[in-house]
Amino acid sequence: MNPTRRNTKPKTKIVEKLVNTDTTELQRQLVVTCDPTPPTTTNNDAILASVNKALETTGVRFILALRSLKGNLVLQTAVANTASEAIKHGDTIAAWLKDLKYTPTHMCPNAIWTSCLVHNVPTSTSPHEVARAIALNYPTLPLCRHPPWLTTANNRKEKTPSTIVITLPRLLTLANLGLIFLIILNQACRLTLCSPKPLSRKPNTL
Repeated sequence: MNPTRRNTKPKTKIVEKLVNTDTTELQRQLVVTCDPTPPTTTNNDAILASVNKALETTGVRFILALRSLKGNLVLQTAVANTASEAIKHGDTIAAWLKDLKYTPTHMCPNAIWTSCLVHNVPTSTSPHEVARAIALNYPTLPLCRHPPWLTTANNRKEKTPSTIVITLPRLLTLANLGLIFLIILNQACRLTLCSPKPLSRKPNTL
């Protein structure tokens, strides 16, 4: 081996980006749940134009609007913004969406979440009452969206208890969740965790 030869590592070439892509697509997506659910014929172009007009003085701009597989509106910001920045103007966005006959009931940045099945929920109660009970009894379990029943109204007619679906932010297991039962309206309801996934998926990501 030549003693005069140096073992030097090749220098990493730093490439200057013209477009900042430090944020992921998921971080730039704002998920809006509406009641009633927007139809499949939703005019995404009109929604995009409307919310951008509403935010034209804020520095936040959306470049994509679509209806997700779950029936939510997904608004994606330009790479210079994030959904966390956009949600600060949630009241303004909601007001303009109402002008288009969409009534937002919940708005949050897209994220990885964990779906949980809550069994043995009395069918005499409503999802709204379940959500309120969880908020009061377990304030450290923030729900990502309004909890729906797992089955249809017809299937619940002959059932006293049934199953409701709740979504919690971030990846969870029963171990770090810390419990396997929720007490809801004086009833012990067993939890089952499903596979984690994005809160709202675009049709072309399947």
